[in-house]
Amino acid sequence: MQKNHEQYVLMPNLAVSAKGEVRSIFLFSKKPIEELNECDVALTHSSATSINLLKLLLKRFYKHENVRYETVPPVFDDMMASFDACLLIGDDAIEAKRHHGDSFYVYDLAERWTAFTDWPMTFAVFAMRKEKLLDDPSGMHELYTEWKESQHKNEKDHYAELAKTVTNDYGGTERFWQQYFTNLRYHFLEEDQRGLLYFYQLLHEEGFLDQKIDHLNVWDIKTGIHSIT
Repeated sequence: MQKNHEQYVLMPNLAVSAKGEVRSIFLFSKKPIEELNECDVALTHSSATSINLLKLLLKRFYKHENVRYETVPPVFDDMMASFDACLLIGDDAIEAKRHHGDSFYVYDLAERWTAFTDWPMTFAVFAMRKEKLLDDPSGMHELYTEWKESQHKNEKDHYAELAKTVTNDYGGTERFWQQYFTNLRYHFLEEDQRGLLYFYQLLHEEGFLDQKIDHLNVWDIKTGIHSIT
């Protein structure tokens, strides 16, 4: 979404975000985060948003100008054997936290973002091509409705069925996964929209995003496309 954003419109009230801990995007470090300037940090290639968030946090808020980054396979032991710190996301991050969380400094990137900015951090949005929305608004409305119905189904049973499936596939406990999914935010309200826009603005200011993004195009089912500035 950071590139070619004018070609897309964001779905209303659908996203994956967190205000505070996200519990699946961690920086693992051999030293406190305040001491990572002039250090080597391993990145996973899995998420451009998480990579940009880490770089932004270290440069903008911790004032680290000379961190060296390298993208490597997301294998925790290999990363920490060769680097001062590493970024992991998703199942890799959760697994590493479960087994190594007591041996290293561990920072939840969403928690750090909210602590510094007081905004939620949005990691995934649901977007459609603007031309598709204009050509087939009823089809897009139907798709949106199906997604919301799926979301409400999971909310209704407090993510129990989803937690059971994920536990069977990835380990852990059903209690952990229920708490994990419950902690996330799945709406995309004005606070989330403005937090995402602020994230893009800071990325541009710090040189991590070439194109300046000064608004987001969001679809309102009743009134159509509007811009958040």
